[in-house]
Amino acid sequence: MIRMILTFLIALFASCSVVAQLRDNAAARVDSLLMEWDHPDMPGLAVAVVRDGKVLLKKTAGMANLEYKIPITANTVFTVASISKQFTAYAIAQLVIQERLGLEDEVHQYIPELPDYGHPITIFNLLTHTSGLKDQYDLLYLAGWKPEDVISNADALELIYRQQSLNFEPGTAYQYSNSGYTLLALIIERITHQPFASWCREHIFLPAKMDHAFFITDFRQLIANRAESYTVTETGFARSPIQSTTNGPNGLHATLDDLVAWTVFLNDAGRLDNRMRELIEQVPSMSGKTDSLQLFYGFGQAITQYRGEKLIWHDGSDAGYRSYVGRFPDQHTAIIVLGNQERIDPKNMAMQVADAVLADQLDASSPTVPATQKNIAPVSVEEAIEGQYVLPAGQQLEVFVIDHNIYARFAGADGFQLFPQGKDKFINTEQAVTLYYQKQGNEDIIAWQKGNSEPVPIQQLTDIDLSAFEEYLGTYRCDDLGVRYALVLRGNRIGLIQPRNTFIPLKQVAGDEFASGYWWLKQVQFRRDTGHAIVGFDINNSRAKGLRFEKVDTLRIN
Repeated sequence: MIRMILTFLIALFASCSVVAQLRDNAAARVDSLLMEWDHPDMPGLAVAVVRDGKVLLKKTAGMANLEYKIPITANTVFTVASISKQFTAYAIAQLVIQERLGLEDEVHQYIPELPDYGHPITIFNLLTHTSGLKDQYDLLYLAGWKPEDVISNADALELIYRQQSLNFEPGTAYQYSNSGYTLLALIIERITHQPFASWCREHIFLPAKMDHAFFITDFRQLIANRAESYTVTETGFARSPIQSTTNGPNGLHATLDDLVAWTVFLNDAGRLDNRMRELIEQVPSMSGKTDSLQLFYGFGQAITQYRGEKLIWHDGSDAGYRSYVGRFPDQHTAIIVLGNQERIDPKNMAMQVADAVLADQLDASSPTVPATQKNIAPVSVEEAIEGQYVLPAGQQLEVFVIDHNIYARFAGADGFQLFPQGKDKFINTEQAVTLYYQKQGNEDIIAWQKGNSEPVPIQQLTDIDLSAFEEYLGTYRCDDLGVRYALVLRGNRIGLIQPRNTFIPLKQVAGDEFASGYWWLKQVQFRRDTGHAIVGFDINNSRAKGLRFEKVDTLRIN
């Protein structure tokens, strides 16, 4: 008997030693990851690992507020952006279990204001991003709204209701759409007869012991311990304000400890019955769906694999806020990353933490995630380097930016991307070229380097013949957005003037296809009549396709 007890104790001690070693290794790895952000003059992040309902490690680095030198703690409140969706979906799951709605219910049953698109849109479609609805943020920004504006669910709904077409027939494709989750929040309100934010507080946050979590409803609200949002500039950091109060697809404010409590709640078999767990941890399947559509997105979360193990996760991005919550359900392990600047890649960091925490349980033959951070050039630098240049060999070079991705193109050739290395160096190794940027007083200095040759200063061309674009100029109307754009020449650029007189430069991609530097205005495809005259254009983004503008008058070059 004594020998058996000794054997048991030795095995227990060995097991505890392994766990302790893994915990120490993970803590050391997280410390090394956070070292870069742990400075009193930088925004930062907060990281936690939860295993079997207990906190394995919790780390913070950097500043919640640079102006007042307030460090990030476990009680710092972050905007967690699209992490919000899993809570909206959890609310829907509760109503499904209570038989107050069904996944196959048609949305018009609850929201008759939504236009009839000739195809039914179901609750299932909204949850899984298979509705075909155009994304509300593409629509808002195309209609002239700005990121710093106060945007409410009512504002988003007004534009959603205006849309007379879908991106695709519901159930035939997957396309991420925030609009679907705004409609889900409205459905929850209409079924429960309670404001969405207060219902979630009562039925989700309080039971899960998420003491500081809330959906924001008033942009003026004072939020104790709030992390500021920051963007990268030429000289350091600047505030990147967000005043939106949209709820459902986003809008959740929470601390690291709140999200720790949430993952503990989800891991507790006594708190989460089998029906609920089945709903929120599996990719839902519906009869009659297109066989070729392979879904990976369920109730507000992606359900995938990492190094051979099931991973349920979502990330978030809004202004300078970055967030990630991922769970390895079979290992009862959760990883949370929250940050307040745009260079942080939370999913990448979380997977590096997973490599350390689950080193003995992940597939050793699968590749690990290399440490990366997002190199982002300041907008002022992007604007400074965009333009036409003549290189020393006489070649003409165009540098242009699309959605913060910097490209260059030689005359008559395909474009190639230039990747930022810091804020003043842009490289393409395949082309063996480097573009340098320097600010000297009020002057922008651009230099060009080919291979190992010395960098040579180059000048932007200012006298560019834009007469070829005259046929495109004019005023265009879009009824689905309720706006008019003017297409004009300004200086050496052609561009669109939006409502509120915002000038959006366009780059000619090929023929009648143009693009802008903004994610919400990716492709402008002009249309011609049988006489080859320009009659309008369509805007096609990944999340909002076929927004039709009709030409209503013509402008001439003076």
